[in-house]
Amino acid sequence: MAGLSFIDRFLSLWIIVCMVGGVLLGNYVPKVSKILSGGTLADVSIPIAVGLLLMMYPVFCRVRYEKSLEIFKTKGLLGQVIISILINWIVAPLFMLGLAWATLPDLPEYRTGVILVGVARCIAMVLIWNRLAGGNEEYCAILVAINSILQIILYGPVAYLFVVVMGNGSTFKIQIWIIIRSVLVFLGIPLVAGFFTWLFFRNRTWYNTIFIPNVGKLSLISLLYVIIVMFSIQGKEIISEITFVLRTAVPLLIYFPVIFFGTLYFCLIKKIPYSVSVPQCFTAASNNFELAIAIAVGTYGVQSKEALAATIGPLIEVPMLVTLVYFMKAFKNRFERNRRKVIFACVHNAGRSQMACEFFNLHNQNFEYTGISAGTEPADHVHPIVADALLEKGIDIKRNVPQKLTSELVKPGDILVTMGCGETCPYVPGVPIINWDLEDPKNQPIERVRIIRDDIEAKIKDFIKSELEFTEKH
Repeated sequence: MAGLSFIDRFLSLWIIVCMVGGVLLGNYVPKVSKILSGGTLADVSIPIAVGLLLMMYPVFCRVRYEKSLEIFKTKGLLGQVIISILINWIVAPLFMLGLAWATLPDLPEYRTGVILVGVARCIAMVLIWNRLAGGNEEYCAILVAINSILQIILYGPVAYLFVVVMGNGSTFKIQIWIIIRSVLVFLGIPLVAGFFTWLFFRNRTWYNTIFIPNVGKLSLISLLYVIIVMFSIQGKEIISEITFVLRTAVPLLIYFPVIFFGTLYFCLIKKIPYSVSVPQCFTAASNNFELAIAIAVGTYGVQSKEALAATIGPLIEVPMLVTLVYFMKAFKNRFERNRRKVIFACVHNAGRSQMACEFFNLHNQNFEYTGISAGTEPADHVHPIVADALLEKGIDIKRNVPQKLTSELVKPGDILVTMGCGETCPYVPGVPIINWDLEDPKNQPIERVRIIRDDIEAKIKDFIKSELEFTEKH
């Protein structure tokens, strides 16, 4: 928990406080609910819509757009995208359909609302969950873009099939413009704003060192704000319709963890790296509640039971997925056991090896390998000057904790890259050792550290193209 901001450290507590506070506010101060739901943007309450836009903007500022094209070179990426599409558009909607019928057979209106939530695949908040859990932001952005396109094409036909044809529901017409509008507003606006912010300011030192760390706080503050508003608007209904609310929550409480852990299990057996597994799992388990609410309101009316059921979706999803974020962060080391390691080792694990590891994981496109760093005599913290130099590249290692290099850490099949630790590095049979002669950045001025940083990045790129590919082939 060291190095986390005040909001990060107690995020789960703040969410609970916001949920309870929102319900109490909406139930005991009715005027608040009326004020907050008075106007709409894309059929979503304006206060919620504004909160969502502010929540998404920092995420798109953080995306390394220049890396997005490189992601397509990743070994096995196409297979991962296909898997994501199958889970998002076949497995997850069908599972929600089955749950809705199994748990709400006598409540057709609430069942319809739940089904509308299940068909709407997430294109916004999944980026928040992915960032909080430390997933690959570029890969997540690609999945979001694909789901946005498929949502425009498939949402109407699939919802009609599930609700009317298979569900014997009343005939209704979903206007394609409602879907397009939802995508343009809740994805398009923050995407365009974030992209042009990155485009104009990415080469400024302050962009990564000052702007990104501070604007990132806006996401979490906006998330808490959205939770308060959502629970305030529905506070009275939650209390007065508590029986139906609890029943409607049942399929949702089953859906989110089952889809999430089912996808996680698949990622584990296929040895998919953590950075890719995170967006896979959260994309599969997340839903576009903005669209589901807009469709329910536009089709059945703002006071309909279908609209209330659709609104219950995010009330369950948000705290559930926050819990899963904490689970994934605690479970992260489990992923590394299934993969071969490139271990970057120096004496203190506070400078050179930390930079090498970060650059390796940034540029490596081979799912079989993961990079870690360690030291023979680890320091208490990463050198601040090194952290500042990497932050200029958009890489934040201030929270990294140096770890000790032991023979247990190095396994046959791994690769050990040393830089300054010499004979103190452990020898493990079957593990090739590569030594790099690199200057120690400790106590160096920032100008010199930048040169060392760029030298390490160049070596990493050469290592991936030559040594790593050679080792993989042989």
